[in-house]
Amino acid sequence: GPTRTLRELGAVLENPDFLVLFIGLLIFAGVGGTSGALALYLQTYFWGLTSEDLKWFGFLALGAVAAFLVLGRIERRLDKKTIMLVSFGLLLVDGFTLIGLRLLGLLPANGDPALLVILVGNGVWTTFIGTILGITVVSMLADTLDSQELRTGLRQEGIFAAALAFSGKATHGVGAVIGGLLLQKVIGWPTHADPRTVDPALVTRLGVVAGVVVPLFFLAPLAIGTRYRITRDAFRTIRAELDRRREAQAAVMEARMSATPPIA
Repeated sequence: GPTRTLRELGAVLENPDFLVLFIGLLIFAGVGGTSGALALYLQTYFWGLTSEDLKWFGFLALGAVAAFLVLGRIERRLDKKTIMLVSFGLLLVDGFTLIGLRLLGLLPANGDPALLVILVGNGVWTTFIGTILGITVVSMLADTLDSQELRTGLRQEGIFAAALAFSGKATHGVGAVIGGLLLQKVIGWPTHADPRTVDPALVTRLGVVAGVVVPLFFLAPLAIGTRYRITRDAFRTIRAELDRRREAQAAVMEARMSATPPIA
């Protein structure tokens, strides 16, 4: 019933490593929702992309393919926590860099084919890093399940999955609302703006808010992620203890079955 569900949820949230990932994902999803709400405006007004240009962004899938191909090698060399933090940092710096170069006038002008190549290439790169980050976080969450089982005797996959699904959807929606408010109240964006006549000062403000201010909030999950404690060695210890427990339980069950007299 509801009481049991709440009790199980409370037990999950008492897991410090799950709580670190949970709070980090809450913030990440919220900032992602805000960025998503502003993305179309950036593409249309800041970068001057047309619907024909956007077709080239289908190549972003190459970044995901590359991530799947190399992640195994990366995981053999680095802890998952390190991979997560480095990925977060790279995405943060990337967002600042591209917008910053444009604001400094160091990128090709809108409409220049070279700019489209740069944007698509950058999209492939961020997809590559984002895919590595996503897979790594999911793997880290699986490790917290083992930690939870060691601590409480319960894995609670359903509660973990439900908490994460709710956090992602709810905060992403809130982030989208915040994106709309930023457009209206902070940037002062006009409704039905024409890319050819929109005030350049507004376009610059859009770039600063969407490309500098909003990504700054990614520093929060980056800082929170440093508190994750399950290293590679810690995970091996957890797995070894769980395997020992299961072997002991199997031996007890086998002994009980052997001691039970056969039914005549």
